[in-house]
Amino acid sequence: MLVKGTEVIGAKVFTIDEGEQVEDVDDVIYNPQTNRVEALLVSPSGIFSEAKLILLKDARGVGKDAVLIQNKDIMKNSSDIPSNLASIATKGAYLTENRIISESGVDLGKVVDILFDSQSGKVEEFEVSQGLRDVATGRKRVKVSDIITVGKDAVIVKGYTEEKVSEQAKSGGVVGAVNKGAETIRREGPKYYEQAKTKAQEYADRARSKAEEYRQKPETQKTINEAKIEAKKLKGQASETYQRVKGKAKEAKRTQSPKVRSMAQRAREEAAQYRAQAQQTTRPKSRKTTKKSSKRR
Repeated sequence: MLVKGTEVIGAKVFTIDEGEQVEDVDDVIYNPQTNRVEALLVSPSGIFSEAKLILLKDARGVGKDAVLIQNKDIMKNSSDIPSNLASIATKGAYLTENRIISESGVDLGKVVDILFDSQSGKVEEFEVSQGLRDVATGRKRVKVSDIITVGKDAVIVKGYTEEKVSEQAKSGGVVGAVNKGAETIRREGPKYYEQAKTKAQEYADRARSKAEEYRQKPETQKTINEAKIEAKKLKGQASETYQRVKGKAKEAKRTQSPKVRSMAQRAREEAAQYRAQAQQTTRPKSRKTTKKSSKRR
């Protein structure tokens, strides 16, 4: 079973013989020479004390919540384990501070976690962070098979790892969620459309059936017939009223008295006279001008 180093850190250590919690895991000890997690640090070294560790091969079970050992005697001091592991445990050399650099000199991020087999300790992948870009594209993973060197300050990886990291960016974080949603829509959209179309057709057929059923009821038919009769009656009344008004208008025009027509004609003539007089009054008078003859000297 693969577990993350950060998940094991902080796990409680229990003994199987006594069922007693004896320590908490403080860190995992990764050996770059063997590419394995070979021990768990449970008590860091101090001024007057040695570091305490549990060799992974001595652990009965390693999980994200707990580590099981047979008894307290399983825990060892740093002086009791191989010197290379003791050196890693006491020097404070943390893999999670290393940068991931490609062969072409591109910084791909920083190692923030490792994924290893809980029984053998073999590391399968490194988890890489690219800072704030993790929000948009998520964290990336680099396989051990792509690693050239695990050094003190950097992990050197093969050049094609850049392309792998770029591909992972399409499926992680917010970008990955959006791409996944778009792909789901493209894949499932036609099916959902057909389902919606079928449902809509069912509802329409059901509505038409209900309407027809209601229309066939005797009381509904009676109401429809009464409405038709009333509408026809109102239409007739409206037509009759229109014809009556139209006839009265024609009659009034035909029976207009000669006296009224004569008075209207006289009024028009008088208005024309007044208009002519007004124009004559406002016209400017012509002035005659005389030229004085000039005497010749």
